[in-house]
Amino acid sequence: MDSMQAAGIIFVWILISSLIFCSHTVGSRIGLNYGRVADNLPPPDEVAKLVQSLKVDHVRIFDANAAVLTAFANTGIRLTICVPNDQIALIGSDHAAGEAWIQANVLQYLPSTSITTIAVGNEVLTSGSDNAVIASLVPAMQNIHTALVTAGLDRFIKVSTSHSLDVLGSRFPPSAASFSSQWSQSIMQPMLDFLSTTGSFYMLNMYPYLVYQEERSKGVPLDYALIRPSGFFKLDTLNGIRYVSMFDEIVDAVVSAMADLGHGELPIVVSETGWPTVGDESEVGASIENAVTYNTNLVSRINQNPPVGTQLKPGMPLQAFIFALFNEDQKPGPASERNWGLFYPNMAPVYGIDLTA
Repeated sequence: MDSMQAAGIIFVWILISSLIFCSHTVGSRIGLNYGRVADNLPPPDEVAKLVQSLKVDHVRIFDANAAVLTAFANTGIRLTICVPNDQIALIGSDHAAGEAWIQANVLQYLPSTSITTIAVGNEVLTSGSDNAVIASLVPAMQNIHTALVTAGLDRFIKVSTSHSLDVLGSRFPPSAASFSSQWSQSIMQPMLDFLSTTGSFYMLNMYPYLVYQEERSKGVPLDYALIRPSGFFKLDTLNGIRYVSMFDEIVDAVVSAMADLGHGELPIVVSETGWPTVGDESEVGASIENAVTYNTNLVSRINQNPPVGTQLKPGMPLQAFIFALFNEDQKPGPASERNWGLFYPNMAPVYGIDLTA
């Protein structure tokens, strides 16, 4: 490394450190997922201006798209970028591939673009990935981290991966939750060890709307999923804790599952959550009114100062990324899949919400 490269890395450290400090002083722990499975979205530079107008300083994308990374340059908005699932096997098997990925998708955009997290894949264990990809997940995370160490950026850019609730083998009662035996020792144990050693965090994709679809026939009311008090509660009979919201129930289940593997101390980032505004006839609860209620209550819950944490982790700060910024017209599946956005593709709001409240 020559003196100019060293000076550049030091400059990056200073800049990213200042961005991180500024973002924490804003007070909002709410971010946005900027999905792009659509053919009618506005250009990324217009999207960056929209996000700035919302006074949100965290955005998560599902790849490392050059146009998006360039558009968010000099905005002060912190980005979580993603290694696509189909690149994990190569990166997991080759240190050089990890270094090349960091060079192409991170180093050339710093310091103008603030990249603070790299998610290696999205729901790799539960999205139908083949065994080679699953086996490569933790090695790929390690190789990406090693490349950041080489570049002198590991203190400022953390490496993680996002999981759906399906990685849990049991979820209730929360105090007895655990990861599925299919992945517990082979994947989750070394992954949690890695997250702990590198000072990173667990990324949780959680959708109370989807859990409500499964549990409403068992008498679970809509208000419980909407984080709205109703008098209903679930009792954890092992410790006597009463849960009055599905959000806390789910987070505490993950806390217990991590503790079962010796890592209950790890922070949790809710990397995806939200509520759809439109659904098929069978999709009970999908509406603008309920989306406003859930996301408003979520913002209030996450942004409380000091943080309230959960029943098992009082005072634990949580960060949450709302899914999603836009409705995405090319997503397959039921109507709800295409209607999670806060905005229509023409940037008109689907509904109004204060993300800094």
